[in-house]
Amino acid sequence: MRFSVVLATYNRLELLKECLDSLFSQTMSHDEFEVIVIDNGSTDGSLDYLSSLQQSVLATRNVSFKFISLQANPGPAIARNRGIQIAQGDIVAMTDDDCVPPLNWLEKIDDGFKRYPEVIGVTGFQQAHPKVLASNLIAQYERYQTREMYHAKDREIVGGWDVPAGVTNNVAFKRSVLIEVNGFDEHFPVAAGEDADLKKQITDKGYKILYIPIGVEHHQEYSLKRFLHQQYIRGIGARHFRRKWEGYDTINWLLVVKSVPKFFMTLIQTKNPQFAGLEFLGRIWMFRGELKGAKK
Repeated sequence: MRFSVVLATYNRLELLKECLDSLFSQTMSHDEFEVIVIDNGSTDGSLDYLSSLQQSVLATRNVSFKFISLQANPGPAIARNRGIQIAQGDIVAMTDDDCVPPLNWLEKIDDGFKRYPEVIGVTGFQQAHPKVLASNLIAQYERYQTREMYHAKDREIVGGWDVPAGVTNNVAFKRSVLIEVNGFDEHFPVAAGEDADLKKQITDKGYKILYIPIGVEHHQEYSLKRFLHQQYIRGIGARHFRRKWEGYDTINWLLVVKSVPKFFMTLIQTKNPQFAGLEFLGRIWMFRGELKGAKK
């Protein structure tokens, strides 16, 4: 088998249905991939849905499908590692339960591996649904971050740590390499930073990754409250990441020191005061997460 698609889920039944419908409708030959869902103790009917789906999907979609239930809600890192362990494919592709990959997602990733035989991973980007992107400020700002700050644009890039993207809602790695690095570090205190940690583990060994300009639709809530909470969680994860890789505990004071200069830099670059305001607030809330991370 060529691919195993692994995703973790928790209490997102309706979004999960959209994600799985896209995966079961992939243009890649259905005997070339399997879909593995790891449920993190959902209480919204997801387990009943997955159980019934397992009985019908092979007959109706001709796709190999399996799911695992982890009752204690141990988090996405542990869940994904369980999926990697039982995966039968040579390549493990990952997405999230609130994402909808395009129907040619696996074919595009497979094409990347074939055209660049030296790479062990292929990654893309994420963005909101076009209708949300057209009208929602938070979605537009995060698209700006993806393209201008993280440099995930319209050209392919081969490299190591410097390659953009690599987050777990749009990435695929050779399973042998995931096994070599023991998968995700399960000790991260929150669901943030463990994807960057995996990328660093892999690229520090000299392995190459390919970025291709293919996006998954991220169907999250694009609100200020969610944005600030996400920045807060990222701050906690970033603190743990530095503690692990630098060997000592530090607070990234530059988040605060540079918050005002970054506000004006973003304002000059975008001529959008709302983007500049989000940049400022995002850095402050990430710093709050850094402070919280000191207690983890």
